[in-house]
Amino acid sequence: MPKQQYRAVLHTITKFSGGGYPAGVACGKRSISIRDARAGINAARKYKADVQVHETTDRDGTPLHVAYAHYGPGTWDNAAFSTEIYEIPTAALTDL
Repeated sequence: MPKQQYRAVLHTITKFSGGGYPAGVACGKRSISIRDARAGINAARKYKADVQVHETTDRDGTPLHVAYAHYGPGTWDNAAFSTEIYEIPTAALTDL
């Protein structure tokens, strides 16, 4: 039986403070690979972002890991803050 290909969902929220970008908030959502999700979480830890990981379930009862990475002021130019939220199916982390 072929191994199932899992995908993660990345939600981003960034508040721009002006400069090269218009002031305001930008939000986005996209599907990414599990490998990219792990790389993003590891990068957040490297950049000293506030990283939290929680176990929960989705609306259908499927187990999920939700990782939250919050980058504060000064991490990037023209951004007051940026937050990344990763939804990763638990099975993607436990299937061998």
